Amino acid sequence: MYPIVLPPELEARIRVLEDPAQQGADFDGRTWFWLVMLGIVVPAAAVVWGVS
Repeated sequence: MYPIVLPPELEARIRVLEDPAQQGADFDGRTWFWLVMLGIVVPAAAVVWGVS
C-alpha cells in the first residue's frame, strides 16, 4: 500500500483547524433540535409514510 501524502497547503489548514483556539462554539439547543429533526425524525417519518 502506498502512504497517503497530503499537499502542504492541506497540511497547514489541518494544523490550523486542530488548534482549539481556532474552533468555533459548540452547537446550541436550537441547532441540536434541527439536527435531530432533519437527520432522524423527518427521515424516519418518510420511511414510515413510504411503507404504509
